[in-house]
Amino acid sequence: MWNALRALFHWKISQIFIPLWFATGVGLAVADRFVLAYGFFVLFGVWSIGCWFASDSLAKKQSDIEKLRKRAQKPNANLKHVVEYEKKRKVYFLYYKIGVPSALIILIGACFLEVHSVQSEYILHLPFGVLIPASDPTPRNACEFAPSNALRVLLGPMGAFGTMFPQRVIVLNDDPVLSFDRDAQGNKSVTTDIYDQKGDIVVEIKDNHFRIASDAFEVIHPDLSSLAVVIKHNKERVLDIRYLNPHSIRVLGTFRHPNDPVLEVRENSIALNERILSWSDVCAGNSGKGDFVFSSH
Repeated sequence: MWNALRALFHWKISQIFIPLWFATGVGLAVADRFVLAYGFFVLFGVWSIGCWFASDSLAKKQSDIEKLRKRAQKPNANLKHVVEYEKKRKVYFLYYKIGVPSALIILIGACFLEVHSVQSEYILHLPFGVLIPASDPTPRNACEFAPSNALRVLLGPMGAFGTMFPQRVIVLNDDPVLSFDRDAQGNKSVTTDIYDQKGDIVVEIKDNHFRIASDAFEVIHPDLSSLAVVIKHNKERVLDIRYLNPHSIRVLGTFRHPNDPVLEVRENSIALNERILSWSDVCAGNSGKGDFVFSSH
């Protein structure tokens, strides 16, 4: 069996396949075919390690060590020969048996890390995806008194919390424009639709899954927990959301809905139809119809 494998991994064959597997892995990663890229880098690694263990160089070293062992184990062996054998055996074991394969494994790991980096960058540039919780601390907010198991939604100077799901956070007239929910596994999620001044959808978020319109001026998506979208009109940042941790979400933006008033939530202010509301440290939660309800009248 080993002789057959040794023939397969011999350098005469491996000098073709090792560069081929590596180059194919690189090409697939560049082409955004990440699963296949990982697979070909595994092939590259397995073939490289197999080639080393089947190499003539390693076989010769093993033969030399075997000769030294036999000489050192003779009944009348010279102490110098015993010391030489022990020294070269350790070098052979540490360098040839462990060192070179370990270096190849590190190289394979570096390839995997590079593919993962390219894959992460690719995901962050997609116009769709999923927001996942980060591990940021929850900053000071209006809902400090909320139960520890509640989901907090930080809305500039306002805040909402909920322990009953689903929950409507912002309602314009009778239209919920921001809500959150919890699934059977206890994972909490946010849902909202963001429109521009013409009533065209810009961003849809449904249970943390988002889609962004192709005509958005700028999409800022630095990591899997943050998303900000800027539209062409006045370079308005219509959405800026950060999933801080499993219990807190910060949401800023402009909430519009056909035939409803426009609510602007900024870091330090709230405006309804461009009129600043004198609200500060306002918190609402578990309110049934909606934590914050705004009407045209």
